Amino acid sequence: MGFRVEGMEAITEKLWAVFEAIQPTATDPMLDFDERDLVRLAEDTGFFPIRLTLDARIEATPPRRWDGFLDTAWNPNVPTPREAMEQSLSPDERECLAAQLRPLVEGGGGEWRMAFAHLSGVRR
Repeated sequence: MGFRVEGMEAITEKLWAVFEAIQPTATDPMLDFDERDLVRLAEDTGFFPIRLTLDARIEATPPRRWDGFLDTAWNPNVPTPREAMEQSLSPDERECLAAQLRPLVEGGGGEWRMAFAHLSGVRR
């Protein structure tokens, strides 16, 4: 989720397993493509000329409320962090993770990575 939580690997592995089971990063259609695939698909379906503008960003996360963070699903196919934590972690593990993660979330101490691709073309 863009926050460094050193020493919490066993806990974060359990948490990520929830997301990976629902949306495997290597095979899920929302995640298993990049800008080259978009261009190839447009070309293969008869578009020419094709133009792709890629806007890739790595930025600091803005500070946000802890409850807002916990109750936000990052996309419509996955649970919120709160739901995933309740599903995969014991109460003690949730408390331990929150103790380290909450100050980072509320202080904007994370990294946000996102890429936006705008593809346009003319169908031949």
